[in-house]
Amino acid sequence: MNLAEIIDQATSNVKINEADRNKVRYYKERFSAFEKIINDENHHINELKLSNFQGFTSYEQNLKDIDKDLVDMASSAMFTNEFSSHLTSIGLDISDIKSTMAHNGMPVIVRDISSGQNAIQNATKQAMQKLFSSDVSVRSVVAWFEIEESMEFSDLTEAISIIEQHLEPDSDIVFGTTSDVKNTGTAKITILAMTSRGVG
Repeated sequence: MNLAEIIDQATSNVKINEADRNKVRYYKERFSAFEKIINDENHHINELKLSNFQGFTSYEQNLKDIDKDLVDMASSAMFTNEFSSHLTSIGLDISDIKSTMAHNGMPVIVRDISSGQNAIQNATKQAMQKLFSSDVSVRSVVAWFEIEESMEFSDLTEAISIIEQHLEPDSDIVFGTTSDVKNTGTAKITILAMTSRGVG
């Protein structure tokens, strides 16, 4: 049973006002997104806290506590899966992932790859199209580029500008890069974004 199902069981037949019910829906969606990143069916995170409803104030605190645990677990999972094998990566560590995931919203991961002229820009444009394929607002982003040493620095700076143009002026953005000497002309980008639907 996933965390959203446990929350449903605990709250479906209790009296909760509409504002608090919206909070419950928010945490259910957020927890489900984190669980996809963690991708471990055997993990159990304080399930008793979620299965026992004794008033919304204490239940909301339980949700907040578990949210922090999920941020830690999802950050570790993503860093291990995406970045830890690239020891030469520049400007990115697990604290960047964690601080991004700690923002409000739903974690979304998009990836893309391109080759040839302006490969970094093209991969970035395609990734951003995926990210904004639905009505979302993004205020916190980690973007990691896998590029080749022979690629133009101006291509990278233009790609960063493309990301910045899509975000709110006060957004938190962290960039990291890894250089490769294979010279296949291929650029890859991975973006972690915290999204909110229909929120400006």
